[in-house]
Amino acid sequence: MEKTINVNFEEIIAERYFDEIDLELEYKRLDCHDHALVEEASRCLAQTFAGVTVKGATISEPMVKAVGLSVADFTIFVHEYIKSVVHHGLCYIAINKRNKKIIGVFANEDYDPAEETPAFTGNLEPMNIICKLLDDLDKRFLETLYNKKNILIEKSQFVHMFMIGIKLEKFRKDIAMDLIDICEKDAIARNYKGIFLEATNYKSAVIFDKYLKYSLVYDENNMPILTKYSETEHFKSIPEDVSCDCRIFYRALDSEYNI
Repeated sequence: MEKTINVNFEEIIAERYFDEIDLELEYKRLDCHDHALVEEASRCLAQTFAGVTVKGATISEPMVKAVGLSVADFTIFVHEYIKSVVHHGLCYIAINKRNKKIIGVFANEDYDPAEETPAFTGNLEPMNIICKLLDDLDKRFLETLYNKKNILIEKSQFVHMFMIGIKLEKFRKDIAMDLIDICEKDAIARNYKGIFLEATNYKSAVIFDKYLKYSLVYDENNMPILTKYSETEHFKSIPEDVSCDCRIFYRALDSEYNI
């Protein structure tokens, strides 16, 4: 397994070759002007989140599954989300150079605390349930920053990591960590102050806690900022072996923003 990271922050180009499975990857920033590529990235991410089968194993995001969103409906949401944030320059893709297909997507945004989450209707209405839980966690996070550090977050200070999906079974963690590493380097180069995310399952929590050293956020009362699924109406069906909660993880990129 070979890896070469040569990050050009105008293009975000990095390469990795997995000799065990004859896979050669190119990592790039998703081009907001390439509409076909944006659509392909949306399909890849939606399939991974709403349910994709790889070698007999079904991979799905537990909150999406719990509210019953289909792959088709979730693809619409993801496509609209990516179209709304891709111009921020914080969405990244992994492309198999052998067939030019996207096999991994990392969608993030320049967080704007003043922006309100849109209300969804029709088949996308269940997304309101997910967004409310995430928004409540984000508000608790912002309150903690203010109460502990007297910091009021403004637009273009924080990266909000939102969705990451990898189609492959083997080396999924390696590819995900490559995409996260590129995002972090890009955020540092662009003078962001911090990065945060909502970890919705054990696997993502382990990656950010154990391997990437992100911190679980505790409020001013030393209570972790999380929501237990068992205490909610809509997510109590999520199996405990998948996850017990959705929690905020954080990494400060500027020492003044440590909490």
